[in-house]
Amino acid sequence: MSHAPRTYRGDIDGLRAIAVLLVVVFHLRDGWMPGGFVGVDVFFVISGFVVTASLLGRDVGEGFSVVDFYARRVRRLGPALIAAILGASLLYASLVPPVPNEFNVAVFRTAMTSVFGLSNFYLLRLGKSYFDGDVLPNPFTHTWSLAVEEQFYALYPLLWWFASALAKATKTAPRRALLATVTFAGLTSLVASACWSVSTPSLAYFAMPSRFWELALGALLALRSDSIARAVRGNPRWSLSGQITGLVLVVFAGILTPSQGFPMPGAIPAAVGAALLIACGTGGTGPVSSALASGPLVYLGRISYSLYLWHWPAIAIATRLHGEGTTPSIVAALALTVLGTLASHHLVESPVRHAAHGERWRPIVVGLAVALVACLGVDQLRRHRFDLYLGSHQRWSTDWAVDEGALVEGKVAPRVCHLTAGASVPRSIEPRCRFRAQAGAPYRLWSFGDSHAFANWPMLLGGLARREYDLYVFSHDGCEVRGSNPGSDSCGAYWNHVREVIRREASPGDVVMLSAFLRSYRIDAPVRRAVAELRAMTASRGATLLVQAPLPVQGRHAFDCIETPYSTVPEACRKPRERDLRERSEAASFVAGLARERGVAVWDPYDLLCPGPFCTPFLDGRPVFRDDDHLSLHGSRGLVAPFLAALRRARAAGD
Repeated sequence: MSHAPRTYRGDIDGLRAIAVLLVVVFHLRDGWMPGGFVGVDVFFVISGFVVTASLLGRDVGEGFSVVDFYARRVRRLGPALIAAILGASLLYASLVPPVPNEFNVAVFRTAMTSVFGLSNFYLLRLGKSYFDGDVLPNPFTHTWSLAVEEQFYALYPLLWWFASALAKATKTAPRRALLATVTFAGLTSLVASACWSVSTPSLAYFAMPSRFWELALGALLALRSDSIARAVRGNPRWSLSGQITGLVLVVFAGILTPSQGFPMPGAIPAAVGAALLIACGTGGTGPVSSALASGPLVYLGRISYSLYLWHWPAIAIATRLHGEGTTPSIVAALALTVLGTLASHHLVESPVRHAAHGERWRPIVVGLAVALVACLGVDQLRRHRFDLYLGSHQRWSTDWAVDEGALVEGKVAPRVCHLTAGASVPRSIEPRCRFRAQAGAPYRLWSFGDSHAFANWPMLLGGLARREYDLYVFSHDGCEVRGSNPGSDSCGAYWNHVREVIRREASPGDVVMLSAFLRSYRIDAPVRRAVAELRAMTASRGATLLVQAPLPVQGRHAFDCIETPYSTVPEACRKPRERDLRERSEAASFVAGLARERGVAVWDPYDLLCPGPFCTPFLDGRPVFRDDDHLSLHGSRGLVAPFLAALRRARAAGD
């Protein structure tokens, strides 16, 4: 499988520069380059080409060393990645208010998994799209693409070994066997990507098998480089046309590619454009190839890895401090990006890459040890972020998030009584989700719903502590209200369980409470039918259905509205009450209609949470919301007394 020695191509570094610029501009303000995220797809094609070209000339069966391959990858990627993860984690802990909520936990866990090339799996576990606003501010979201490449590098030597074995078994030329192997794997990936883009878009976006076809496209260019070079040299007009077409495809993909239908078919134009630029620039001639090989673009391409590592943490942290897309945010992000990139490339990436290699195993062993230490270091930053934060944070640990370990004398297990998106409903959950008042209570309160039901925990436990009721709680993230035949997913299993519990155990005088984000629903026939079924089932047991009215929805997350010595509070943090009332009108009318039904009551704390002409996440300097629509620990606790009054009215009306 011998091949001519690989020669340096400045135009590929220039293409790297174009790719990273697309991504950086998109992240700075997506309106400037709406499809700039396709820069990552260009990187994938380049990586497949460069890695394959670097391996050609080594016989897979005899001279190829997987240890050498992995050692080169560790030296190339590891030092700058670990330095960026540690540096950005320290900056985040020092500058961003340490609100103890799931978002901050997710930030540090993403950083820890990225050290080992697994952050794409963690982001998939979070169950959110890359384009979801709750994911993008995470300063380590961008490491998903590095994880994809690292997983590709882990798999690629196995394909070479398989091709070598195939060549020997079939007495085929090694190059032809490798070409067939990569082609088959790439086509399989292409089909999987197309299917997942429809059925599970997040899996299609983050998973390496769904992106392998782009890396394989670059690999095939390297495997066919000899014939491509002959064709390009023999047809200069075709070469020029291909370069122009490739550049147009990449640029217009960065401008026009929508987030829907991605990566299939949305990634095809950018990937094909990158492939054309690589293939048709083989001879190094033509205005496009010459422009890409110009000094400024080549330098930008050479520092593109460090630039990619640092640009998004800088933007995410600046956004947290100064708001999204504001002038102070952009200036701060650019300044931090330049400093981080230059320090990373010239002090870490380049020196390590060009240092003496030493023993073959040493880079791998040292790399793993450093990665483990870095992971432990990030975890320590997470644990001590309250001490590291440079601003005031005296109330962060008492006002914001529910303490999962100490809701009721340390006996509550929220991970069982509240399920995250996509979780399986456990077979046995009853004992862990039942709580009795110490001296007994006159009735039971059954609380069901989505994440907004979970946000009511402190309020519900306040009533339990006052011996108003015995309590049964069970909630599930992201589950709309469903009636009969609710489906076979985890939400369907959850609502089947809810119906079964009510049908089997609700008693006269009990209250069944439904708390859900009704403002996000289309109040159509299925929702009306589901709530009607729940009302009828509750009434048949002699219980009262209590529906929580739509809460205010803030203009910005509470996290973005914290005033610090070095940040600004966005004007959007003061949302006009009139506008919010208009936005909730459909859901509010639906709930008001339910209140007229026999056996149905409404719990509406809206006026308590938005008492003035503007709705804000903070009242009297303390957070009543932990994001834009979920109650904070302080906000939920503050509703105990009015909630208990509403319960008493509901039971009196039911009697």
